[in-house]
Amino acid sequence: MSIENRIDDLDDDKASWEERLASVEDTMRNEWTAMESALAQLQTQSDYLTQQLASLSSASSKK
Repeated sequence: MSIENRIDDLDDDKASWEERLASVEDTMRNEWTAMESALAQLQTQSDYLTQQLASLSSASSKK
């Protein structure tokens, strides 16, 4: 195998790895975005429940 062939093979390997890494990066970014969205939704629910519990607590202490 000549040096030129080896260089070509390595270039092909590099390009293949770059494609794989780009794909993994896209997948991870999409998963991160979905996680951030779910976390924001959970925070909204937490805030709502905290507010409701505070309302119940203040209503029961007025009795």
